[in-house]
Amino acid sequence: MLRLSNCTKCGVPATAKDGQYYLCGKHWLEIFAAKFKPCEECGGEGRLEYERPVVDWNNGGYLEGYMDDCHICDGTGEFEDGTTQE
Repeated sequence: MLRLSNCTKCGVPATAKDGQYYLCGKHWLEIFAAKFKPCEECGGEGRLEYERPVVDWNNGGYLEGYMDDCHICDGTGEFEDGTTQE
């Protein structure tokens, strides 16, 4: 098993390495959570309901709803802070 050094912030055994710093789970999550924000389009779910036209020659057609990955966050439910959502 790989043995990491101690967390550079609190001194407990580290579980992750972020670049040059060894971090415990608590501090790594604080840094990771601050980097990513939930997608505003899908509300962090990663999926949206879209509509597509269906041809119906007798009744004129209709719109069919279907679920697919969000087009903004590509289904991840979040985007990196500092990037724009378009």
